[in-house]
Amino acid sequence: TYKYDKFNNVIELNREFNYPVEFPIPVGGGRAHFKKENFRYVYNKDGLWIKKYWIVEGKEYLIEKRKFYKK
Repeated sequence: TYKYDKFNNVIELNREFNYPVEFPIPVGGGRAHFKKENFRYVYNKDGLWIKKYWIVEGKEYLIEKRKFYKK
């Protein structure tokens, strides 16, 4: 299941299965999948996120940065 903020960005992700699964699930070439993951965003004045944080097991990691240029 997903939970979104007012800008339609995912802020919470919950994974559930009908069978027993041991978390975290390792993913080759990417981040492991946890049962519950949260995200936090830092927005610019135009409401576009410029930093995305991944929060798992009480720790926060910066996972993506974006820059926008005006023409």
